Amino acid sequence: MEADIRIAADAAIAEMAQLLASCNQQQANQVPFTGSWTAAQVTEHMRMSISGCVELLQGGTKPTTQRAPDEKVKDLAVFLDMDLKMQSPDFVRPEEKEYDKDALAKEMERLRREFNGALGGKDLTETLTGFDFPFLGQMTRLELVHFVAYHTQRHNNQLRRIIGRLKGVEA
Repeated sequence: MEADIRIAADAAIAEMAQLLASCNQQQANQVPFTGSWTAAQVTEHMRMSISGCVELLQGGTKPTTQRAPDEKVKDLAVFLDMDLKMQSPDFVRPEEKEYDKDALAKEMERLRREFNGALGGKDLTETLTGFDFPFLGQMTRLELVHFVAYHTQRHNNQLRRIIGRLKGVEA
């Protein structure tokens, strides 16, 4: 199970970089429909999120003794409900500006490697103490890997819709 979710997180981050790279600079920064972020903004949101997760993985931990280390995974599955509309917390809300899509795609690839490296051979059952997630509190490394996988898969779905709209091919 741990290996599967690590593979899923890695694949999702790699796919995000590939999706952004599949559009041109103008498309990456074009709003596809009212109320939507651009493809670059979606990727920037994930860049900020994954970067924060890497920092969290490199921070303090404590043994998880009061609950199952995967207890919050079922709560994280909400990210896979594509019909559910969510609002991003301000601290990971992307600016409204033009982004360099090539640099952003490369940064996602770098973060993918850094995320995998931060997991290293670490015990995934330990609780990360550096951040309390909204509505969830502190999570274990295992739960964080699920968060990254599910959150990235959610936004890859969003990117496919945005890019499909911009290219005239509904995803």
